[in-house]
Amino acid sequence: MSLFDIDQFEDAQPIHAPLIVDSFAGGGGASTGIAQALGREPDFAINHCETALSMHEANHPGTEHLITSVYAVDPRDLVKRGQKVGLLWASPDCTHFSRARGSKPVSKNIRDLAWVCVHWIERLGRDLAPDVILLENVEEFRTWEDFDAWCAAFRKAGYVQEFRVLSACDYGAPTIRKRLFMVARRDGKPCVWPKPTHGDPKSEAVQTGKLKPWVSAGSCIDWSIPMPSIFDTTAHIKETMGVHAQRPLADNTMARIAKGIKRYVLDAKEPYFVSHAQQGGRSRSASAPMHTLCASPKDQNQIVATKLEAISGFMAQHNGGVVGRDLSAPLSTITTRGTQQQIVAAHMMNMRGSGGRGARSLHDPAATVTAQGNHAALVAAFMVKYYGTSVAAPMSDPLHTLTAKARFGLVTVDIDGETYAITDICMRLLTPREQFRAQGFPDSYQIDRGHDGRKLTKTEQTRMCGNSVSPAIAKALAEANCPDLVVMQ
Repeated sequence: MSLFDIDQFEDAQPIHAPLIVDSFAGGGGASTGIAQALGREPDFAINHCETALSMHEANHPGTEHLITSVYAVDPRDLVKRGQKVGLLWASPDCTHFSRARGSKPVSKNIRDLAWVCVHWIERLGRDLAPDVILLENVEEFRTWEDFDAWCAAFRKAGYVQEFRVLSACDYGAPTIRKRLFMVARRDGKPCVWPKPTHGDPKSEAVQTGKLKPWVSAGSCIDWSIPMPSIFDTTAHIKETMGVHAQRPLADNTMARIAKGIKRYVLDAKEPYFVSHAQQGGRSRSASAPMHTLCASPKDQNQIVATKLEAISGFMAQHNGGVVGRDLSAPLSTITTRGTQQQIVAAHMMNMRGSGGRGARSLHDPAATVTAQGNHAALVAAFMVKYYGTSVAAPMSDPLHTLTAKARFGLVTVDIDGETYAITDICMRLLTPREQFRAQGFPDSYQIDRGHDGRKLTKTEQTRMCGNSVSPAIAKALAEANCPDLVVMQ
């Protein structure tokens, strides 16, 4: 399977070029970016997880896969005919540095995985050691108690080291995933940091055409996938949609959804908006990247949306007190469980009608206004309960006849001069494909089966995504620092 346009490397020749090694390879994010940048797959991919390397091999069949601990590999066994290592990519486990753990690092074995870079340098010696080493980790990696000694070992071996924090959205991925990167090299050339290609749509650089606008979270969403209402029961959702959805939602979750609806739909100057006819892909206000995808075991983001003729949505954030994220912005960091990001969608009906379908009025019979049973009344009651009466004003009969509770008016939002009533609020998890899309993988990337055809579960797919490097940044770093590894005639 080709993950890059091979035509741009039409002069490439299969000579014995310096080796490219992806240690801690996982499902293949770094390898994908390297292949896109250099027109060649890594020669070796190393990981102890058989499932991860099976996904990797399905997409990088030309790479030799070593299912073992990174320390069990003797680098001298991999170099042939005097080939040196041109590029070593390292993404050691970051879970014991991440602030998401809420505690200090506890496992020395995991923390010390970064020493594998020095292991390669020492085992290969001056002649064959990597010319360039690229490393990715969380920002807290600098707080590692061995960090200074680790850096000193690089300097002793003749390497120049530089560190910088980069965000994936600045290089074309629809996620804000922010990580610490290291460029280390011993070939006498300077460490090169790629210039961002994308930026905040409101920035001068984007407005003047110097940068492209961030890729939005909304661009990753498949709007054709049904979304269960937050007001339905678990049994009804299973019966009608065939999916499991936990209902009723916890009060804290409902409160966050209400705040998100208020902030990103009702009060937004330009709400993220998808018409019913556009659910196959087109949308509006889709100008920013997605929130970061990470490897935390906690649940953080879900998609919430509103129904009928239009959908206006946002990403609900389910980690702590964060309300959510605009769909026109990049997605937050994806975790290994992938349940932090959920889509919340407000389904809406045009109150004045369009296209000759007839006008609608707040004073029409309730059934005509809602078209979805009594969900419009439930939305109003929900917003009043969890946010306040300012979002749903009382109105005259007959709307209140749909509910045994108070006489709540419709919750409405104005978009481009048209008034829409929110008729339902729905929420679902991102699918694995949406998660990989947000991380910056191409849609052609094989995620549901391994190299041997074994089906990968959604849990396994999400774990691979949460642990992955965004291909966009790997591509940018490899292009900037390893142009000589494009094997030219």
